[in-house]
Amino acid sequence: MSRFPMRILLALDPFEKHSKPHESEIQDLKRWFADSGSTLEAVHVIQWDPESSDAAERYKKSYDRLTGLIEDWGMSGWVTPSVLQDRFGGREGAVDTLVAHIEMKSVDLVLVASRGRRWMSRMILGSFSERLLVESPVPVLFLGTRPVVTELPPILLFPTDFSPASKAAFSVFVAQVKPLDAEILLLHVEQYPGLITGYGLTGVGAYLPEVYWKIQKESSISEGETWVEYARNNGVRARFLLEECGSNPESVILKIAVEQGVRLIGVASVRSELDKLVLGSISTRLFRWSQMNVWALGPRAYGVILAQRSTGPSLEAPSPPPG
Repeated sequence: MSRFPMRILLALDPFEKHSKPHESEIQDLKRWFADSGSTLEAVHVIQWDPESSDAAERYKKSYDRLTGLIEDWGMSGWVTPSVLQDRFGGREGAVDTLVAHIEMKSVDLVLVASRGRRWMSRMILGSFSERLLVESPVPVLFLGTRPVVTELPPILLFPTDFSPASKAAFSVFVAQVKPLDAEILLLHVEQYPGLITGYGLTGVGAYLPEVYWKIQKESSISEGETWVEYARNNGVRARFLLEECGSNPESVILKIAVEQGVRLIGVASVRSELDKLVLGSISTRLFRWSQMNVWALGPRAYGVILAQRSTGPSLEAPSPPPG
């Protein structure tokens, strides 16, 4: 999942209106993928109808539109266009077709080029993009509508709750972004719900002593520095930031992203059952609200990592930060 050179799939719909990426974004992609020897395949899925007399014509039209879009973006020569025929059918057929292609080609990362309109647009429950994240066996990178553009080496933000899923995501994230020569800002938002945490039989509020929060903070800082050391040992610059808030940690995350000029946000988006996105979770809100690029490890991809680790020596993904 995290080997180099990587095999990357770019999911595009040439019949949708896509905003042309900024020139620096295209150069970042080229440096990240093409210059590292990785392969990038642009894929569009069309409905397959064996009884249709114009199937060949629709295929050619789709291929020509896809090729034209790649040329318009200045990506000819290092991006390979492919049109896939959806043989599954139904509402989820396009996702099933892509997932089958991902598995057949041993893809390491999937890019989704638009969240701008229609079914490739908003990250609403049941949408193409969100279901792709749930079903994809590899991480998905959603290219934002207004990514931050700077001349400085890029800063990548990785918010974490220090969960096992976040650890797994971080290990893959570090491996995949290494060619960018970027710095990872590891962020942990400590939520303090207030002093009152419950009520006893007398109706008097139960207060946690200040020393409890001090110990909690020190523990988070220690854990964060362990992750930072892991990134540095794997050749990626990193630093840790601890922020405190009472509620809405996603607001803090986006605020830090804007203040720091972040180019890309990396996050794990799973729940313990490994089968669905957490409705209303921080990661889902980031997808819906952020106009930046968002890299996400979904539930099935996390399951693949766990399965790989159970095989021992054949594990491809790097070990997660200790802790």
